[in-house]
Amino acid sequence: MPSRHLTSFIKRTFSLRSSVYAGFAGSGLSFLIYIFSVPFYLPYIGIEAYGLLGFFISFQALLTVLDLGLTVTLTRELAVRGTESERWQEVRDLVRTTEVVQWGAALIIGAVSAAVSPLFAGSLYSQELSPETLRQCFIIMSVALSLQFPISLYSGGLFGLERQVLYSVINVVFGLVRNVGVIAVLHFVSATPQSFFVWQAVSAGLQVITLAGCLWISLPQGRGRAKFRFDLLKEIWRFSSGLGLISIASVLITQIDKFVLIRILPLEIFGYYAIAGIAAGGLHRLIQPIFQAFLPRLSQLAGSGNETELARTYHLGCQLIAAVVLPVSAICIFFSREVLWLWQRDPAIVDNAYLLLALLTAGGALNSMLFVPYALQLAFGWTKLNLYSLSAAVVLSVPMIVILANRYGAAGAATVWIIFNISFILILIPIMHRRLLPAEKWNWYLDDVLKPASAVIITAGLCRLLFVDTASRPLLAAELAAAWAAASAAAAGASWYIRNRILSWARDKA
Repeated sequence: MPSRHLTSFIKRTFSLRSSVYAGFAGSGLSFLIYIFSVPFYLPYIGIEAYGLLGFFISFQALLTVLDLGLTVTLTRELAVRGTESERWQEVRDLVRTTEVVQWGAALIIGAVSAAVSPLFAGSLYSQELSPETLRQCFIIMSVALSLQFPISLYSGGLFGLERQVLYSVINVVFGLVRNVGVIAVLHFVSATPQSFFVWQAVSAGLQVITLAGCLWISLPQGRGRAKFRFDLLKEIWRFSSGLGLISIASVLITQIDKFVLIRILPLEIFGYYAIAGIAAGGLHRLIQPIFQAFLPRLSQLAGSGNETELARTYHLGCQLIAAVVLPVSAICIFFSREVLWLWQRDPAIVDNAYLLLALLTAGGALNSMLFVPYALQLAFGWTKLNLYSLSAAVVLSVPMIVILANRYGAAGAATVWIIFNISFILILIPIMHRRLLPAEKWNWYLDDVLKPASAVIITAGLCRLLFVDTASRPLLAAELAAAWAAASAAAAGASWYIRNRILSWARDKA
């Protein structure tokens, strides 16, 4: 292949559009692998152990605050510095520096988590799992938790280099290893919660090795060996520490409900909440590819001063999230019973989790609209707005969750998430647009949110009215797929960028 053709191919492969497509493919496939594997391994470990898994995921999210914003900082810095050949050695040194910090944090967190495992195990109410089983699970979880720090860092490095295609392949492969492999372990080796978590830790270890190797191979060549540099750490520390504080507040407000409920509810009931939460959490699998692809691009445009292209890219990202997330959210809200029945086919799970799925999905859909505006703020190095707003939300949310959870149970806690995301949309967006892209505020509300949301809600509501109850899983799946397709078409038609792209493609094919 001639060199110019090879160059053109590489540019197309790692373009913004290809990065988003690759991210969707990888994230979507890995989530589907997870969704389809849960009904197979849930009978082996039981609903209480699954509740323990839900707590593990929440605790994992809580510990990510100790990342101190280094992952997102590395993504942003590699996107900016990696385009300048004279700074390639600096790029390699930056990766080495953040790598040392993250591995140090991983070792400390793993040791501390293992040490306090007996305290966590003793605080849970379980009818099926003994205190010793709980203690062992928490110790094994500590290993898997500690490995999330380097996994996050190496992934962020690949995003900064715009290697989403490579990351997506790795993500799918280890989705298979982690979720399909554990079924084999439970069936052929040992059907215990301990075996389940051991395999999670082994899979995480293999994923770390793979991601680290791929990142270092992908880095540009420098003048010498990469080394730890304290001056680079000081250079990025202010921005990174701001992100770290945002992460603390963000994780607290998104995970505090789990930590309240696991102390209030029996582990079995919390298991139902965990199922609904993990299903609703699939929305973030759809959001992350867009955020990860657009953050580097917005960072480059913010530095170039091209406000016209910056605004176009900003609205493109917002409308992509609306067109992708809102139709899925509408199906999970309007057809929450059917979705859970299709997934689990367990009447107890359906009856106890369908309302929770609808509420958590609604909150997640509202929150998804804020991701690209957040990426825009990070592109300009502005962290204070999110830090102050999330800190205030944390202070207010804790008493609200405690009061509503005690009075209305899990559904009350889920409602708090909806209330705060509505508040963020009404308050934060106007404040942000006073400083960044001030002429685009009403375009965001009208074109990026209101039009696609209205189209999706009306379409999904009509599909709900026309829905035909059936006990046939294939027919139920076909009805839900048809409703999703109709909602997706409505969202695309109501989003000017996506509509124009479709019309342009149709004209080219005509």
